Amino acid sequence: MKLCNAFSLSMLPTVAGGEFRTLSVRRMALPDVVRTLHPDYGCGVESYVGHADTAALLSKMLGFPVECHREALTIRDGEVMIVAQYAGPRLPEGSTQLPDGASITWFAVEVRATAAERVAADAAWEAHQRRQAEELAASAFATHHHEHIPGSYKGGATS
Repeated sequence: MKLCNAFSLSMLPTVAGGEFRTLSVRRMALPDVVRTLHPDYGCGVESYVGHADTAALLSKMLGFPVECHREALTIRDGEVMIVAQYAGPRLPEGSTQLPDGASITWFAVEVRATAAERVAADAAWEAHQRRQAEELAASAFATHHHEHIPGSYKGGATS
């Protein structure tokens, strides 16, 4: 599961014809995050934490290594990611614990296509299927009529 230290709307997938998405955001307690992400008994973590100090701090809190990995992230429909939202003063360089007055709030963020987007996707799929059927029918029609062009009869004399 993806872990990051911030959430941005640029992480949402883009879809031709509209940007319909439903976000489900819920708070998580640290023990639930550990159970979810732990490499030994959870689903494991794919880190998108972009700062080494933040990754080190999260590693200490979670009890397993969290890598610093600065890369653009797109979350797919139906995917859930864990966000470790830091609030407080800027982390001093080399921090391995939260400074006074700072906190980490954990969130599970799920992205889902809305009903309108699912309807649009179904309509696009049906139109694609119709085009394929029409192309197949046109190809069969052309083949059938080519075989019955006058003078092209194969198998006996024509009158």
